[in-house]
Amino acid sequence: ITLMDSNLMKLLYTIKMGARVIVTIQENIMLSVLAKLLVVGLTFAGKMTLLSAIAADVGVMLIVTLNGMKLLPGRKEKKMSLSKPQAIKRHVAYKELPLDGKPVKASTTNNREIEIV
Repeated sequence: ITLMDSNLMKLLYTIKMGARVIVTIQENIMLSVLAKLLVVGLTFAGKMTLLSAIAADVGVMLIVTLNGMKLLPGRKEKKMSLSKPQAIKRHVAYKELPLDGKPVKASTTNNREIEIV
């Protein structure tokens, strides 16, 4: 994955989208294979004509295409994936760090104590 921006929310969005893409591809493959097996079975049984086989193939192709279109970003996803995350600003007042490596206490603006090692 190559990030062209400092917005790390895009990385999370890309990982989630990748998982959704894999599931959708598996659904589409299973649907296509099952439809082909049904058409082949009906053909060997003598109940499928060439016209109905072509219609079934085109119908499955349209269903697979529409199923893949569910991955297109909607308005909410588009805003979420392209917007910059709201940074949580917390100012920390640090004391000088000693050179001997002992822990140093520092206080935040919310009056909470944090330990820096």
